[in-house]
Amino acid sequence: MFGALTILSAIVAVLAVVVLWNSRKDLREISKYCTIGMIIAILDFMMEFIGTKLLGWQYNQSIYLIGRLVPIELVVFFFAGGILLRFVFIKVRTLKSPPKLNLLLYSVMLFGVIIYVRDLWLNKEASMLTFSAPFGLWGMLNIREHNRGWATILAIAIACIDFVVETFFVQHVGNYGYRTGFSILTSFTYGFIALGLFGLMEKIDAMKK
Repeated sequence: MFGALTILSAIVAVLAVVVLWNSRKDLREISKYCTIGMIIAILDFMMEFIGTKLLGWQYNQSIYLIGRLVPIELVVFFFAGGILLRFVFIKVRTLKSPPKLNLLLYSVMLFGVIIYVRDLWLNKEASMLTFSAPFGLWGMLNIREHNRGWATILAIAIACIDFVVETFFVQHVGNYGYRTGFSILTSFTYGFIALGLFGLMEKIDAMKK
């Protein structure tokens, strides 16, 4: 009996074959599709292999486990998924009306805050990345193009400083600590928040002019 992963991979593979079949007259286009699929499949396989090898997670059902760790279905799924991803991206590029990204990111941020508060309420492990990441993306969109380089550098510097400072205080001074231990994701969170704040600063400056 086939598992859910096997069935899902088969469906995605069939859709990818349809895409390639429609491009059969253009070998260069097919090679581009396959290149993207191969890159995504290799990257995922590396992460899956390392994660399962280090016992971060495990797979219990597959028609064949590569190295007794990674289901071959995942390779098929991400290769075919890369083909479909390129196909969708090509199609959306032809749309004349651009999406309202600010509204979209506001919605994602609100959803992230709700998830964060819910996890805290249920005493689960909560990550501020659920709303800080979209906040950072919103900030990047609203920073003027010629300021984005320095804003990104400052955000990375803030993340690095936070990592060094928090590592020192948590591990050596012991003035405070995290319930699940300090994670570099906390530093990424501050980096994203910094980007969002830079975007907010740009918004405020534009309103005053």
